[in-house]
Order: sequence, then C-alpha cells, then structure tokens
Amino acid sequence: MACRLWQEFLPDRPSLEMVDDWIREGYDEETRRPERVCDIWWKVWEFLRPRLTPAMRRREDVDAMYLGMQSILNWTQDFALALYNESNRDGAWTERGIGYLRELLDRFPDDDWLTATNTRCDLGELQFIAGRATEGEDTLRAVIHEYPDRAIGYCRLSDAFSMTDKRQALALLEEARDRPVSDARKFFLEGRIEDLQKDLRKERDA
Repeated sequence: MACRLWQEFLPDRPSLEMVDDWIREGYDEETRRPERVCDIWWKVWEFLRPRLTPAMRRREDVDAMYLGMQSILNWTQDFALALYNESNRDGAWTERGIGYLRELLDRFPDDDWLTATNTRCDLGELQFIAGRATEGEDTLRAVIHEYPDRAIGYCRLSDAFSMTDKRQALALLEEARDRPVSDARKFFLEGRIEDLQKDLRKERDA
C-alpha cells in the first residue's frame, strides 16, 4: 500500500530525493546565509503544491504519502517562520508569505488545533509587516474571540503591537492574565508582562 501511494504521489524517485535535498539545503543555510532559505524552500512548495489532492486535508496526510526523509508538517511551519524573518529584511517576500499561509489554511482544513492556530497567527503577523495593520489585528482578534481562554491570540497580537504601541501590547497581556487564560505559564505570560513594563518605564524615564 505504501509503495502504491508513493508511486501515485511522487512517481519518480529522483524527484523525491531532489525535494529532500532542497529542504535539507534550506536548513543548512539558516545559519550561514539565511537570505537564501526562502528562495530554496519556495521551490519545494512549487513542487509540492500541484501534487496535493483534496483528500489531503491535514498536513500529516501529505507526510503519509510523501515518504521522504523530511517531515512536511514540520517543514511547512519552519517555512512560515523563514518567510516572517525574511519579510522583515525584504518586503518582496511579505505578500508571497501571506498567500502561502492562506493556501495552507485553505488546503488543510482538518489540521490539528495548534498547527492551524499557529498558521492563522503567522498570517496576522505577516499582515502587520505588510502594512495592513487593521487586517492583521482582525485576524488575530478572531483567534482571541474563538479561544478566549487560550494565551496564543493575546500573545501573538501583543507581539505585533509591541513594535509600535507597547501600552496596547501590555493591556492585551493583562487582559489574558486577568481572565485568566489556562496556559499562561506555557506562554510565559508574567515574564512578557514584566518585560513590557520595564520597556515602558525606560521610555518614561528617557
């Protein structure tokens, strides 16, 4: 069964090895030449995209058929982080990153909660980088609205606000603490609050 799925998904063995090589090359470049990572990994996405079928409703379904040495589930999330980092250096990647994240959400509606929610938050943060702050805030507040007892939406929106409005960023974290959210310790909520309070004191005393 596994061999048949492999043949249907990637009928040519050299291509499977090629994609594995590209993914590994991107990881190798993360510390040496991080500006190359998105160029390399975009080739991987362009190779995989037309081979995704409607039956692959979770990224784990792709892993089950891919049968390479790399985890596609993990790689898609690492690529999202690389796109975020590169977008801060080179704005040309921002809109491509937004499109990539939207496509992940559309193609994999049955992803587990954490994978899907992280992708939604990644999208919101890239929308902020793109200068679409209202859209980004709406994306992240939708996460807070759906999961008001989880810290992830508050923390990710606070991170986005912290670059321009630390008071608003702090107010979000205090809202999460006062609710209280169920996973405050996992997200180091008190530490985040203390860091922002210190930053605001420094700004006041400057």
